[in-house]
Amino acid sequence: MQGKEKAKIYNWVEKNITTENIRTCFLLSISVIIFFVAYKHGENLFSGGFIDFTVLFSFIVLFLSGIIAGFIRGWVERKFEDYAKINSNADRLVRRYPSEKFVEIEQYGLKMKLPGIPIWERTSPSDRITVEDQETKYYELPEVIKENYDRLMKLHRASDTYNQINIRLDDAQTDGGDIVLKTSRTYFYSSLLTNRSCDGSLKDRISIRDYFEPGPYFSPLSVSKLSNHLGINGLLMVRDKNGEIVIPFVKRSKNVSVGKGTVNCSISASLKVKYAVRPDHRKVDMSGITASILGEIRDELAFDISGLVDETTIEQSILYLYRDVSECGKPQLIMILDVPNVTKETVSAAFYRSSPEEIEDVEKRLQKDGRVLVWISLKDLMDAKLEMGGSPMLRVHGKKYSINMATSIALAFEINYLREHAGSFNNEEVKERN
Repeated sequence: MQGKEKAKIYNWVEKNITTENIRTCFLLSISVIIFFVAYKHGENLFSGGFIDFTVLFSFIVLFLSGIIAGFIRGWVERKFEDYAKINSNADRLVRRYPSEKFVEIEQYGLKMKLPGIPIWERTSPSDRITVEDQETKYYELPEVIKENYDRLMKLHRASDTYNQINIRLDDAQTDGGDIVLKTSRTYFYSSLLTNRSCDGSLKDRISIRDYFEPGPYFSPLSVSKLSNHLGINGLLMVRDKNGEIVIPFVKRSKNVSVGKGTVNCSISASLKVKYAVRPDHRKVDMSGITASILGEIRDELAFDISGLVDETTIEQSILYLYRDVSECGKPQLIMILDVPNVTKETVSAAFYRSSPEEIEDVEKRLQKDGRVLVWISLKDLMDAKLEMGGSPMLRVHGKKYSINMATSIALAFEINYLREHAGSFNNEEVKERN
């Protein structure tokens, strides 16, 4: 089933599956049955207290119709919510912005475009990332978003969310291999109402994408009207008991704001201000970015690598900055971090020891997006294929993993990099392949 059809189902259920409609259908059906039985058996059916039974039966119907309506709506919302708020058709997104240059990945001898727009690529370990931060500047929602607040927040009804202050990317300026990130602040709820609702319908039946980013190219970050919090997608490379490089992927819960039930990169998160600042220093700098990355690894994998890698290593592991077209140009960093002294068994033990159900603090529980790790070797990932027909899939030697659009874009960058630089990693089997 295509994403467009799933969005249609979601919107139809949102409009039509109500307690009142279910109740009406039940009562009409019961009326037809009663008249049919009465016709077959004659008037004796209505004698001897039958009226009392119908009153009781009506109350049962009213009760059941509420339960059934709630069940149907809840199931459809969990299953199709993502498709109602974000377009999952890669080809349609690419065609909408013909003036943009997209990331490409070679598969089956052909190059396939995915809806990610490269802004910067690391060309050398010496390339510098600098942050110029305005800590008192906050993003302001446009009036059309404020007017549609209730409608847009309903698109996230099946998601568990909490508000927080995120790092907004106002602009990015490149100079050779160096890049300057110009940042300010935004709220996560502002991103839910803009980037993560960009294909949901407003009251006049147009979308945020139609209104603010119709094509044929994207507005520069410096003039974009959306929240544009800075996110990161990354791979953490560790070793199995045989010394082979393996990568943990996280199967997301079915209550996250995007990618419900899909397999994501090792790290897939927004960069949060709470990890990037100190009580005596509220400006975000590159040290704050690396601290935020470490915080996201702790939240997602329940594993602390802060004592195993230094700040310079983390900065040099950041390889790309791009804009995610599926989320209307939201900026994303890509990183691949090799931690050769960490084992698969250590990461797995830490991850499963901190099950979300066992975390009492609600905010901390929601910070952990997944409950299951999927391990893929570096060699297998380089041979993997992205399948974009219908819902995006990652095919690894006959196995298929459901992924969301944001992950498929990130993987295109990551797989390209791994194929080009595999020889730089300490894995003889991978080196032989190349």
